[in-house]
Amino acid sequence: MPAPDDTPHGAAKPQALELVPTSDRRTPTARDASRRNYQKLLERVLTRRFVDAKMDGLRSAMDLEHSFGPAYVRGGCCVEPRQTR
Repeated sequence: MPAPDDTPHGAAKPQALELVPTSDRRTPTARDASRRNYQKLLERVLTRRFVDAKMDGLRSAMDLEHSFGPAYVRGGCCVEPRQTR
């Protein structure tokens, strides 16, 4: 008689499906390059989408004061009020 955790004869064995990897398998150089490329892309998209806004530069350096790691891009943006004539 099989133990309760054994699979019956002929049945598929259970396997793990990894939806989110437990670790980033890229090299540190590849990971940094990917983050820089994403930061540039995000800045282009924001500039095109918010034409009247002035970007204050995006950063991805670690910010331990606010618990942000280098995987998070952050920055400032200000919108000048439109002049009415």
